Formats: sequence, structure tokens, C-alpha cells
Amino acid sequence: MVRLGACSGRYKKEWGHELPKTPSEYHKRQVYVDSISLHLPAMRCCLDYAEPDHISMGTDYPHRGGDPKLFISSVRDMPLSEEDTNKILGEKAVRFLKLE
Repeated sequence: MVRLGACSGRYKKEWGHELPKTPSEYHKRQVYVDSISLHLPAMRCCLDYAEPDHISMGTDYPHRGGDPKLFISSVRDMPLSEEDTNKILGEKAVRFLKLE
């Protein structure tokens, strides 16, 4: 994202327009990440970049590498509030997909 921001600043004159926000601000607001990572450092990296509102439980289906039960316990073991844990485990996806 740093490279994208640096490049967008350098090419403003060539593109003929200037964005009101940085590309990374748009990316963080408009991109949703799915995750089935069982590796705590990888999940921390994801949380350093994206808010829990933009992270949802994913799947590796049909591959056996993705274990939903283990993923759920991994998310529950993270130092997150109950609200953020619930967002990642599906609450946000329910709202995003208008399933309620």
C-alpha cells in the first residue's frame, strides 16, 4: 500500500486528477478480507491492516487445510473484544450479505 500511495502521488499530473484520499484509505474502506488462517502472527498482521469490520471467516473448502472449528477457536483465543470476535466469525458477513 505504501508503494501505491507513493506512485499515485507521483502520477497526479499525468493522470489529470487528484484523489481526495490516499489509495490505501479507499482500499481499507472498500476491501473485505476473508481469512481461514490458523497462524496467530498472520491474523495479527491482518488486524494491523484491516479493522474487524472488514475481516470475515473464510474457507479453504474443498481442501482439508481449512478447519472451521480450529479457525473459530483461534479467533476466540485472540485478544479481541467479544464484539470484534463476533464480527469476524460471521456477524459482519450476515449484515454485508443482507441475510438477516
